Amino acid sequence: IYLVSDRILSVRARDWPEGSISEVPVEFHVWDIARLHRVMESKTGRDDLEIDFTKYQPGGIPCLAASVESGQYKAYLCVIPGDVLAKLYDEYGSRLLEGNVRSYLSLKVKINKGIRKTILGEPGMFFAYNNGIATTATYAEVKELSGGLKLLSVKDLQIVNGGQTTATLSTTARRDRATLDGVFVQMKLSVIPPERAGAVIPDIARYANSQNKVSEADFFSNHEFHQRIEQISRRLWAPATGGAQHETHWF
Repeated sequence: IYLVSDRILSVRARDWPEGSISEVPVEFHVWDIARLHRVMESKTGRDDLEIDFTKYQPGGIPCLAASVESGQYKAYLCVIPGDVLAKLYDEYGSRLLEGNVRSYLSLKVKINKGIRKTILGEPGMFFAYNNGIATTATYAEVKELSGGLKLLSVKDLQIVNGGQTTATLSTTARRDRATLDGVFVQMKLSVIPPERAGAVIPDIARYANSQNKVSEADFFSNHEFHQRIEQISRRLWAPATGGAQHETHWF
């Protein structure tokens, strides 16, 4: 629900928590004249979104600095707990997906059903099964602390790939009362300078969501049964036929 006003919102009224209408989750957004003005002046063209990870994970999010020889951006690989990602979506909702190519598609979609099944049945395997998420930001505070490099905060965080994973974690935690203990998600973070964010982030979103189609037949072709048949065919010789003086392999 969006409320747009040409007045200034009182400083005493900040964020409204997510609610529900007839059991349908609802987000509340108030756009006053000051917020509209900030967006007009923003280099990224969107409302600033600042996230302090230490509020959700004491000490910050473990990460590694990617070896990127580029002055155009910085990159980090992070491991973010599933409950932290779900809480971020609960608090900021669709604001995290403004740079994504689509919004949440519900638990009726096959892929999201599979994500929910893993959360409930094999939470410890979630990191192995899931591709993780791709995110962008215009600023990231990263420090070397005891235990390694930690991501402490970000500005203008956008989930450009992995929105379905994020929303499904939140939905499953809420509807199924799943604790998300043992669920971890790989997060790739690209930090783009504000002056280049408007041009670069859409390209990151486009390329992160592009891949060759993989069918069920492709997965079955690599099944253990076919691998064993191939091994047998490489070991056994086929009889020589048609007057040939040598045997052959088959597969």
